[in-house]
Amino acid sequence: MKLKFLLLMIMSMVGQQVLFAQTDSLKFPDLNYPEYNGYNGVRNCDLPMAEAIFIPLARQVFNTQDEAQKMLIATEVLKDNCLSVGQIMKLGSLLGDDNNRLNFLKQARPHAYDVLNYGQASQILTGDDTTNAFLKFVRDQKSNTGGNNNSNNNNNPNNNNSNNNNNNPPVITNTPCLSPISEAEYKTMRRRVRNIYSNSVKESTARRLFQQYRCLSVEQIKGILKQFNYEETALRIAKFAYSYAVDKKNYISLKRFFKFPSNRNSFEYFVNSRK
Repeated sequence: MKLKFLLLMIMSMVGQQVLFAQTDSLKFPDLNYPEYNGYNGVRNCDLPMAEAIFIPLARQVFNTQDEAQKMLIATEVLKDNCLSVGQIMKLGSLLGDDNNRLNFLKQARPHAYDVLNYGQASQILTGDDTTNAFLKFVRDQKSNTGGNNNSNNNNNPNNNNSNNNNNNPPVITNTPCLSPISEAEYKTMRRRVRNIYSNSVKESTARRLFQQYRCLSVEQIKGILKQFNYEETALRIAKFAYSYAVDKKNYISLKRFFKFPSNRNSFEYFVNSRK
């Protein structure tokens, strides 16, 4: 009897593990996703969301079973965010209904970084009617706005669902950083900081990019600090970047970056106060 009970428990645990693997095996369709690195065309926003941020948000859409709730979460991800067309395609592909995908693509355009690639998003649509409607939408947007860099989602006539769902917005979990941004993303961020000569503009840009990319290793943060000529500015950035470090336990090691004892002591006091 005990053996039978034990076998049932083992089978139950295995079943739960299989179910979890099925619900969390996030995959996107094999499509020709446009590359945004090196893109020099019209933009709606400054820089696409880092993959370390995008994937956990996409997983929330993927793991939601109800189609209407999927749509709500997907559109909530767009708010105040910048995405590449590839990311928009991946997010839209997680919706099961083709009309929902079409409506999502219409709502997502003001949040697209590489606007001139937007026509390629038609790959996630399966029906002729929805595909033709989307391509017409893309053509109309080009003729009406000319790819305005300052598009505003609040003025988007296709944003039909926003007013209906303001009372009960879906909850988007702000997933903690578990891994740093990719090497390619880090190099892009570092280059953008390096290419600015004004110290004040360089500092404000670095702050904005930390908020955009969000998850960096201590070593990557050190690489950003090296782009500043003034140690006082680097100290302010080092304190600001603490919240975005993946490996906070190693953050104190950055004190060796500072040559002046006063800055080193200020940094050490700051880190210890956060423990």
